[in-house]
Amino acid sequence: MIAAALASWYVLRGLSRDRISTSSAAGILVAVGALTFVASCGLIKFSIERLDAVPIVLSVVVLLGAIAILAAGVACMQASSRVADVIPVDPGALLLGLAGVGLTFAALFVNFDGESSLWSEVGERTSAEFFFEPAVAVVAMLVGLVALGSRPKFAAGLLLAIGATTALHFLGVIFAAWRAIGEVGDIRAAGFIGLLGGLLVAADGAFVRGFATRQQAA
Repeated sequence: MIAAALASWYVLRGLSRDRISTSSAAGILVAVGALTFVASCGLIKFSIERLDAVPIVLSVVVLLGAIAILAAGVACMQASSRVADVIPVDPGALLLGLAGVGLTFAALFVNFDGESSLWSEVGERTSAEFFFEPAVAVVAMLVGLVALGSRPKFAAGLLLAIGATTALHFLGVIFAAWRAIGEVGDIRAAGFIGLLGGLLVAADGAFVRGFATRQQAA
């Protein structure tokens, strides 16, 4: 959540100083806002079931912050829709992104500790919230790949932010399997697969963003 706030502040600061395009800012803010919204809903559920009033209030504050970030992203989308930024799609970028999406999707169903996958947590209900953020991330990744042809700068920002956030999420999954979930130290493949998938998608976003910038300058 702190990372989401810092990323949003950095993007809005860069936007105000013309260091980042409106389309790229839209992609980043929509990605951060959407994932933070899903995560905050899960945090509220977790807090209601297992914690007391103070964490619940803080979770609601996070939810409101996510809505504000998402609204800023939508506003940037509306502003950037009037600006044409179509560039040729590099097939290598598409393949890199698809590889990242495939790995992230697989990580939802592979065990992250000795007994559980993120998908199996849904059946247990008490831990179902851990599945939905990376599941939404997979959908957002596909949206970013589809948008590469029509709105490459928006897609680049979306993929960069979604990939980085997903990598951080699965890094947390690795840590949780190591210290808190299942048998201590019983770490399985899902966390590493998801981490790699997120990094590939983030790298794809960075590549497309750099390519779009070079095309614009040419």
